[in-house]
Amino acid sequence: MENQNKEKVEILDEATNTEDVVEEQALEVVEEQQEEVKEEPYVGKEVTTSIRYDYRTMKYFNMYNAVTRRKLPLWYLIMGIGALIFAVYTVVDGYIQASKNPELDPMSSFIFGGIFVLFAAYLLYQSFRFESYVDKTITNHFMNHKVAKQHINIREDKITLIPLNKPEESFSYDWAQVTSIEEIEEFFFLYIGRSPLIIDKNKENMIEGTYEQMVEIFNEKIELKPYKKYNGKVVKKPITYIHQDDLENDEEAIEVEEVQEETQE
Repeated sequence: MENQNKEKVEILDEATNTEDVVEEQALEVVEEQQEEVKEEPYVGKEVTTSIRYDYRTMKYFNMYNAVTRRKLPLWYLIMGIGALIFAVYTVVDGYIQASKNPELDPMSSFIFGGIFVLFAAYLLYQSFRFESYVDKTITNHFMNHKVAKQHINIREDKITLIPLNKPEESFSYDWAQVTSIEEIEEFFFLYIGRSPLIIDKNKENMIEGTYEQMVEIFNEKIELKPYKKYNGKVVKKPITYIHQDDLENDEEAIEVEEVQEETQE
């Protein structure tokens, strides 16, 4: 009986030892895999800049994207002229048909033509007042939204967006995802499909590295991707909008200065 118990104990010990060996081997495999997956330290060019999605940024992008790229005011103008021509044709055709057939009432064609005249007037108005429409839209946006701020880390292999209010939600884009690079005097627009990554060209926004180093990275990518530079004036009306956040910050700064002056006295 004792011999049988000893044999059982020995068998259990051997099984336990076998399990330990298997676990150790598994851990070694996992560690080896982790070492293989582990990225090597990045040694290329790297800069970090910042961006404020404020009135200025939104207006320059919307004016460039809508006016220069998509040419919406021109399309409004063309459609407005087309609607006006159709309105005239409808009225004239209705009058001619009524003159041939006294039973037909030309009033319906006049009403229909009048509707198209109003539609044409709206489109033509939007065409010539497009920038004012953009101003109104952005102003309404900031009535309910605060200015968002973001850091942008730019390397030769990827671009990382870092929201200042939630840095844990940072996310990256490989340069392979960037489909085109477009440039105006004030900004770079790196398009990922239809969505842009907006890079402010203001040198004061640089946090790490220099503006010149950032341009070097862009120039390397421009050789490989579709590129367009627009030298015209994107925004015609001066930007005078003042954010409520900026006013509050200015008031706080003034209060701090006053307190410091009183303390010094």
